[in-house]
Amino acid sequence: MAISVTATTFTVTPKILVLGATGPTGCHIVNQAVSRGYDVTVLARSPEKA
Repeated sequence: MAISVTATTFTVTPKILVLGATGPTGCHIVNQAVSRGYDVTVLARSPEKA
């Protein structure tokens, strides 16, 4: 009896949620995360600033 093994590779994109993303620190974190390939979700009080 022959056994067949197939390797499957999955690529997982890191995800991050940033609260207060329109502030100075949040903005820096968002920029760094995007440049590193993260899937970024932000929460902001004002949609116009997001």
